[in-house]
Amino acid sequence: KSEADSSYKRNLKFYNNISNKFQTDNIVKLLEISKIKATSVLEIGCAYGGKLNLYKKHFESNNKNVKCWGVDLSKKAIQSGKKKYPELNLINCSSLEITKLKKKFDLIICGCFLYLLDREYIFEQFDKITKSLNDNGYLIIFDFEPLFPHYNSHRNKKIYSYKMNYTNFLEQSNY
Repeated sequence: KSEADSSYKRNLKFYNNISNKFQTDNIVKLLEISKIKATSVLEIGCAYGGKLNLYKKHFESNNKNVKCWGVDLSKKAIQSGKKKYPELNLINCSSLEITKLKKKFDLIICGCFLYLLDREYIFEQFDKITKSLNDNGYLIIFDFEPLFPHYNSHRNKKIYSYKMNYTNFLEQSNY
């Protein structure tokens, strides 16, 4: 949890630029091209909700009844987001606690958090994501996609970051 708050502080300048990037956001472009329709959206690893707000704007252009939820481990990020985006449902919790929301979603977007998830929890995480998706729901993974899987110690040396292609991971594990 302390690393989550530290990461949020380190990236504040980046987060402050997000709200102006509606036209250039890659996920928004993907949503436009794919014509995915959703009335319920969950972003895991949402930070303060800046990108989630962009996704909400995209879906509201077609449907005014879009409910957007975001979870993040950083308490500071969630507190900031609740002030800036009161219309979003932002919750301070672990990605492994999403089933406690007791909701199902048309679309789940995994922000950049999977690379910090301990490998012993990776199948559990995808199980919880699957259980939280509506039938025919969509999953978008937005994370590092290196040429080969690898890990290294993160900033505080007690945490490892794992970089891999999650599409290949899910396909190869028959998940």
